[in-house]
Amino acid sequence: MLTKKAKRFQRPLDTAGLTQGRSGANVFGCILVENEYLAIEMMQEYIHTHENLLLLGTAQTLAELRHLTIKLKPEIIFLDLIIPSGGYRDFDYGMLPDHATVVVVSGIPLALYDKKHLLKNPIELPKPVSHESFNNCVERVIKERKREACR
Repeated sequence: MLTKKAKRFQRPLDTAGLTQGRSGANVFGCILVENEYLAIEMMQEYIHTHENLLLLGTAQTLAELRHLTIKLKPEIIFLDLIIPSGGYRDFDYGMLPDHATVVVVSGIPLALYDKKHLLKNPIELPKPVSHESFNNCVERVIKERKREACR
């Protein structure tokens, strides 16, 4: 599902792949992949209140995730590991775009996830997620993305 704000928002890219928000701060387009209603609501609120993030869309199935990653090209993907396929079985997490930072938001520790080898350099944000742990994680992601953009 594409957010209204994302539909209206112009995303001019600078040479580092970062977008400029209204305040001049770097803004990273992101998608949320979650299928639990309360978790969606909480994570959307955390994303909307962070000045460096723009929620482009929310996926509740693998089919929606595939569609959003192709259409929107997010810089950050907040990914719950366990979501329904949505009838699309030819997509797995190894097919996520290389340019996106994947933040695994899950109650299952990443070390115990049997398909973790499909994820490329994921960052773990364990559930339950507090506002403070979310902000700390996002700041880490932003620092890493800026460091990569300078290379």
